[in-house]
Amino acid sequence: MAGFCGVCGASTAGGKFCPKCGSPQTPVRATPAPRRGGSPTIKAVFIILAVMLLIGLTGVIGALYWAKGKVEEAAHSSGAASLREGAATLREDAAKLREAVSSAANAEPTHAGCDLLGKDKVAALLHTPVARAEGNDAGDIKEFCDYWSNKNDNAPDSKKTNDEPSPSSKDGPITLKDLQDMAKNVSASDDAHTPLLEVQVFRGTAKVALLSLKTASLITGQNENQTPAGPWDEAYFGPFDALLFVRKGNDGFMLKLHRVSQPREKALALAQAMINGI
Repeated sequence: MAGFCGVCGASTAGGKFCPKCGSPQTPVRATPAPRRGGSPTIKAVFIILAVMLLIGLTGVIGALYWAKGKVEEAAHSSGAASLREGAATLREDAAKLREAVSSAANAEPTHAGCDLLGKDKVAALLHTPVARAEGNDAGDIKEFCDYWSNKNDNAPDSKKTNDEPSPSSKDGPITLKDLQDMAKNVSASDDAHTPLLEVQVFRGTAKVALLSLKTASLITGQNENQTPAGPWDEAYFGPFDALLFVRKGNDGFMLKLHRVSQPREKALALAQAMINGI
């Protein structure tokens, strides 16, 4: 194998000495070229690491899917429980509403005497100012309303101590004597202690009350025997047309007018306005 002198650089032709300078020559071995590719050990390590990474990723992905399923399950369970609670609440509310409607339907209606006609309407029909209306509270046994022309009329501190209360404002059911007193005194009260209009309402007792009034009128000789027609079953005028009893079924009312001109015409107008509320 040809070589070169390490001293002078001449070709040695593979000899042990340089033919030019005579220097001894040491044979030089060629270094083998490195093999391509890595070490098998390193490859095995990388493969193991890759497998471990893949296993880890698979575990993480599985854990995420498991957690997602648990969250959805919990949300579904919570939503179902909320729906059940809401449905139960709605059923309870519906039951309470049905009970309230049933109670309201079966309850006895309550009335106040002055609900049939307001004082402004009375003033318009009587063509006379009405300052106030006084009656009973809703649910009282006796239902009445008195309409006054002056705010100070019949004030408790100015009323005469020997005055008797009017039959319309007395407690308890009206009696035959009350009706007789009304028939006797219907035209006698004209002072400041008497209202312009007294209204007595009869619910469920109008037939008996009207019969008592007619009897009282006969006894006192003040029977006018006048029965005007109108949107009612029966109407009866008392003495001087200042007292009018109107009946529809077994409900009705009695109007007693004082210090009012043309009482018959105005009593009928009042009755027309009140009859639909009875």
